[in-house]
This record gives sequence, C-alpha cells and structure tokens, in this order.
Amino acid sequence: MRHKLKFLLTTFLLVNFFVYSQTFVRNYSGETTEHQLKMDFSPQSWGDVYLVIEVKNTGQNDISVKNSKVQFLSDAIPGLVNFVPNGGMSYPKTVSMKSSPNGDRYRNTIDIELSDESWVDYKLSSNESFKAKINLKTVTSSYESLADAVRFYPENGDPSLFVNVITTVTNNDSNTVEVTYKNNDFDTQVTKTITTTNTGLLRINKQYQIWANDFISGSTVYKSKYSKTSPLSFLPSDTNKTISVPYTKSTIKTENLIVNVNGLPNGVSTTIDLKNKDINNVTKNEKIVEGSNTITKVMEGSYSVTISSYTDTDKDIIYMPRYDDNLTISVGKPNQLDVSFVSYPIKEFTVKGFPKYLSHGTITSAASAIDEGLKKAPLSVLFKYSGIDGAGDRGKIPDMTATINTIKQARRLETNQEGKNILPVMVHYTANASGGGSGEAIKDMTEHQNLYFHYRNLIQEIKVMLSYEDADHPNPGAFVISPDLIGAIQQDVVFGNDHNIRTIKVDVNQDIKKAFKDENLSIDNIPSFSDNLKGYFQSINFLIHHVGECKIPFGYQQNVWSAGSARWVYKNANEYNDPVSEATEIADFMNDLELYTGDWKPDFIAFDRYERDCFGPVSIDSYAWTAKHWDKYLIFCKEIAERIGNAPIMLWQIPGGHMPTADENIINFDIANHSSASAPFFFGR
Repeated sequence: MRHKLKFLLTTFLLVNFFVYSQTFVRNYSGETTEHQLKMDFSPQSWGDVYLVIEVKNTGQNDISVKNSKVQFLSDAIPGLVNFVPNGGMSYPKTVSMKSSPNGDRYRNTIDIELSDESWVDYKLSSNESFKAKINLKTVTSSYESLADAVRFYPENGDPSLFVNVITTVTNNDSNTVEVTYKNNDFDTQVTKTITTTNTGLLRINKQYQIWANDFISGSTVYKSKYSKTSPLSFLPSDTNKTISVPYTKSTIKTENLIVNVNGLPNGVSTTIDLKNKDINNVTKNEKIVEGSNTITKVMEGSYSVTISSYTDTDKDIIYMPRYDDNLTISVGKPNQLDVSFVSYPIKEFTVKGFPKYLSHGTITSAASAIDEGLKKAPLSVLFKYSGIDGAGDRGKIPDMTATINTIKQARRLETNQEGKNILPVMVHYTANASGGGSGEAIKDMTEHQNLYFHYRNLIQEIKVMLSYEDADHPNPGAFVISPDLIGAIQQDVVFGNDHNIRTIKVDVNQDIKKAFKDENLSIDNIPSFSDNLKGYFQSINFLIHHVGECKIPFGYQQNVWSAGSARWVYKNANEYNDPVSEATEIADFMNDLELYTGDWKPDFIAFDRYERDCFGPVSIDSYAWTAKHWDKYLIFCKEIAERIGNAPIMLWQIPGGHMPTADENIINFDIANHSSASAPFFFGR
C-alpha cells in the first residue's frame, strides 16, 4: 500500500515548508565570464508568489551590467518590487520592467541602466551579486520550469531566449488552417489560425511538435503533411527559424453504408451519428429503424459510431444498442454495420424522500431569521447537525430542538416552492471519529454507557421525525450517519493506529436491548448481532429501518482521504494514485465491514471532499482542486458506489466559493479564504 509511510512531526513540518518555498540554482558561462542565477520562489498567504532572482559573478573576470537585462517567464503580468546590489556595484540610474504576451504566458525583461559618470561602478566583480524581487501574482506553471527560463544578459548581450519563426502554409488554396505548436519541455500548446504565413516567437533550443488540421472545402479534401499522430519535430534556433506546412488535395469519395438493425420495436426510430476521426466537422446523422437501413454518400475514412437508445415510457422499457463503435468506410467495397438492441425494464434509481431528479440542498441553523435568504433558491434538502453539540452528545440524551426546528423550517420554506417538498437531513453521530480517529470512536462504543445513550438518542430522533409524517410527507426526515467514522478507521489502519477497533468487544446486543426497553419498544424482533465493529454497524442499520418503519432514508459518509491522504489526486504528489485503484481500496475495506449488506442496508452513500474552499489557507495544501481533480473525484465516488452494491450517491458539503475574475467587484469577497473552483466546476460561470 503506497500510503504506508510514517513521518516524524519534525520531518512533516520540514516537507511542508519546502512545498511552499523552493530555491533553484543555475550556472552559466560565456566566452570569458561565468555567472550563477539563484531563484527563490515564496508563496504569500494572500495567494501571490514572490520571486527573488540573484545574479552572482562566479568567475574571475568582471561582468559589465551597465546596460544589462534579466529575462524570465510568468503566468500573469508581474510587478517589480525592488532591486538590491550586493558589493561595490553602484545603484542603477534606472531599473525598469516590460512584459509582452507569449502564448498563454508573459515574457518579461528587466532593463538595468547605469550612468556613464566616472564615479559609477558598473562592474560586477568576482563573488559580487545583485537581486531583483518580483511579484509573479498567480503561478500555474511549475516553479522549476519558470526557473529554467530565467536568463541574464550582460551589457550589449543578446537576449536570445526566443526567436521569430515564420510558418508558411502551402497548397491550401488560401483556406484558413489551424497550426498547433506543442512544447513538451514546458507542457505548453498554442494553436494559431493561418491562411498563408505567420510570424511568432518560439523558444530557442526547445523541441516543438507541430501539426495542422485536415479539412474539407467544397468537394475537396485537404490533408496536412503533419498530423497530431505524426507531427513535425522542430528545434528553433538563430539559423533554423522557418517552418513549411504543405497540404495535399484529393476529391471526396463516398460510398453507401448498410445498417442492419435487430431488436428495435416496429414503428420507432433512433439516431446513428458518424464522426470522422481524421477530419474535423465531418459527420453524418441519420434515423434508423428495425431492419435494413441505407445511409448514402458517406465519405471514405475512419469513423466513431454513436447510436442512441430508445425508451418506451409507457411500458418502462429501455432498448440499449450493441454495435462496433469503430467503422471504416471503403470505396468500392460493401460497408455494413450490424446493430442489435437489448431490452431492459427500467428501475428507478432514486432514494425515498428525495426527488426523482438531480437535487441540491444547503446547511441551515434552522432559525426563522434566515428563511428569507433560503427562499432565494429552490431547495430539496436542508442539512442540520443533530442534538446540542452536533457531535453525538456523548453520554446523554439531548432534547430534539434542532431536529424539530429543521423540520418546521423545511415545511415553512415549502410554501414558497409550489408544492415541492424539502427533506430535512440530520447529521447524526453514533460514534465520533472526526476529532480523534479510532481512539475517540472506541470511547463512544465501549466506555461507560455511551453506546446505550447513542441508541436512545437515535431512537428518539426517529420518533420525532415520524411524528411529522403525513400524506404529503411519507418520508419526514433522513440521516447522514457518523461522518468521518469509516474513513478515520481505515486511515488509522493504514498508519497502524487503529487501536484494534475492528476486533475489540462492543456490547452491541446488551446495549441495544436496554435502549429499546427504556424507550418502551419491544425487543422481540431484535436480531442477534456480533459484539464487534461489524455488529455495531449492522445494529445501527437495523435500528433505523426498524424504528423508522422503513420511512427514514439514511447513508454513511465516506472521505477522499480514507486510504491515507487526500493528495492522491495530484499527479506530482508522492501519494498519487488513479481514482479507480483508490476507490477499489476503500470499497474493499467497506465491504469487509459489511456496511452495505443485509436486509437493513443503507439507502445511499454520502461523499465529503472537504467543506473548506479550495484555495483558502486551511485547504490549499491538499484541496486546491481544478476541474481535472474534480473529474478524478467523481470517478472515485462512482467506483466506490458501484463496488458496494450500486448505492446512490450524495455529494455532500461541496464548498460554495467561486473563482474571482480580474474585473470582479471584490469589496465584499474574501479572496484569500474563500476562492474556490468547486462552484464553477459544477455550475460554470
């Protein structure tokens, strides 16, 4: 297991420090001089990154800095903070910086000018240096790649970091084409629209992969000599700065395609889409029915095939197509595609109490004072932590004010939603591992009468929910059970700190029977549970189903960090893992605990990424997620849900912050603490 690493606290702190501040040293030599560049990157608490560039003479000969330059790349337009000479060098007459776009980054030049007076020392002697401090603002590139791009040019030195390259497109008959330039060293890619020629800057001595798109104009197919799969390799230099992209032309050739359909009901049709793999915007869209279908004039080439399913809404049957989704059309040869439809009955993949569509909710204090704010957007769910302390109220039975007020608020808000129900979901701890892992959870299960009180607490809250049942609210409430518990147990197992929670004795049978008796409930139908962790989970499942009369949906919560760390989503992190493997490890652990098995298995599973906004100081180290990280997380959630028995998914506690824009009014927006990519990912801008 990749997470089985143990760190001393001091080691962790040192590693954490170097993640934030990084230093790179590069040495350069000319015909008669040698110098060293030292780059210190220091992220600031408000999100900016400072870069200090130190230029040091490491040779024996003096270096003239009278009209010298420092060049570097950045992801945003930077600001020059200060300039400090170290040694006998005079302070410059002027130090200025200019920036110009370079693809999706900026090329920046610091010009250093010293006057010609006789008293001015414009030489950098051996072991002398100067420093320039720059505010890079936002940094999305790696620090190392930015450090590699820094250059110093002495007086009259030629800043040859880039060279103008002329790209000429031929035999395209003046049609516009898209030429793509990919720099593998910096993992950058720029696409330019060119008709005949284009002049642009490329990095000297950095390998580029270059290709252009194929296209159709009228009845002619234009194919580039260089494709994405077979690009031109090009190394820019002062002597190699021209690129030729030739095209070849041919007349479009077409052929018919026979699509044989079997299993589709008579009288109905569905759609087939053909998409050419080699040429953009070459598609074919046709209706197909049972039997033989002829699609005429399909251009020769390779295609991806997509065929739509058909749903009989009257009979609740869906017809799913089976076919080869790769197709080659050849001229002068028979082209045939066989499609068979398989019918399946439609089963609702919904959870009782929740709507039959993608729904959302919010957390509440349940105070009537916030009703007006909550009315501004339709809601399907209101979340509130149960009890008094919101953490399980260990060792006592709290009053049910929180639950009652949440239900009442949901009913009040429903009147503003044209009859659409709002389900109160209470977050209920029967064992709390959020603050202390397995060690704290064991206290809830084994010490004093804590488990007994947790059973009674849960029973009483269910009774309160059922008291609000009516014809319009057959499912008057729901639960998310014991957040962090399962994840903390597995994480503790990974790091060898689980206190044997999986094997210790838990007085499940004794405590649940005592709780039922003291709540005036019959114990006749209570099954016999194993007196351990598995039995504990099964007893919670049984209690909610039995006392709740199968009317109170519930689910456990799972964490992104359960198998050791949340940093598995980061490709360059030591803990990196693909989402399917990470999910498999967690699902196997859950299945071993038999959480989602038996007659009383939960109705859904809740996934909690972390409620804090992505780029705030508390979460930025492990949760600074962009779209690619959220994509991995959704695959991770899907894989776990499927592997524990196709449990419906609740994405829980998604932070609501957004990505601020440059022209946004941010007077009332705390960027440092509440910037996030989560809302833009799910809802867009």
